[in-house]
Amino acid sequence: MKKFLFSLFMLAAAVGVAPAAAQGLVFRDSLRNVGPISEDDAPKAFTFRYENRSQKPVVILRVTTTCGCAKPEYSRQPIAPGASGELSVTLYPRGRAGALYKTLLVYTSESGQTPAAQLALSGTVKPSADRFFDYLYHMGPLRLKQTTANFRSVTAPRQRMARIEVANSGKRPMRLQAMGLPSYVAFRTEPEVILPDSVGDMVFTLDAGKTDVRGALDAEIYLDGLGVPLAPSKRAIRLKGEIR
Repeated sequence: MKKFLFSLFMLAAAVGVAPAAAQGLVFRDSLRNVGPISEDDAPKAFTFRYENRSQKPVVILRVTTTCGCAKPEYSRQPIAPGASGELSVTLYPRGRAGALYKTLLVYTSESGQTPAAQLALSGTVKPSADRFFDYLYHMGPLRLKQTTANFRSVTAPRQRMARIEVANSGKRPMRLQAMGLPSYVAFRTEPEVILPDSVGDMVFTLDAGKTDVRGALDAEIYLDGLGVPLAPSKRAIRLKGEIR
């Protein structure tokens, strides 16, 4: 009986001090500092090196992140015993100003529902130096929050407005015009003249009482008054909606 209990004790001890080779995929570092970086910077990739210290092939099944701004890339192929590789994470800093700490959980064929490793990106993202950073679309010096004016559903003879917020990042005042408008859509800007380094609205008004057209509206019009020569495709605004 004593011999049996001693054998059980030795077995438990052996399990408790299992060698590193039984741990499967091992990452050399689990933390990467992202600095220095700002919202104006292009996406930046960081790598985490790993090694398979088990005695059989290991597959990375999935990597989950706490933020869509960190996008992982990794091989789906089996990692042979003793082989090494790397997991790459691309950070998109736009809109992420301030302290940053984003974690990634790595699941493998050996870990089941428990992460095999937890990785992290840490640091600080400096705010953009561009005042009109949030205006994602560019038409020369004109910056726009969007390029589609959506009226949604308009029942005749009612009217409905659609607005697009814009900014003049240039050095000259802008008096915008809309070319190719349907006869039942009016255009103006508020203010009428958009001064340099200031913001305004493009206002489109659809008057369903001025047309017999019914159904989906999907039209492309073009802005003029930008102060720079641009091809029509580079200054296009799409009008969308439905007239009932």
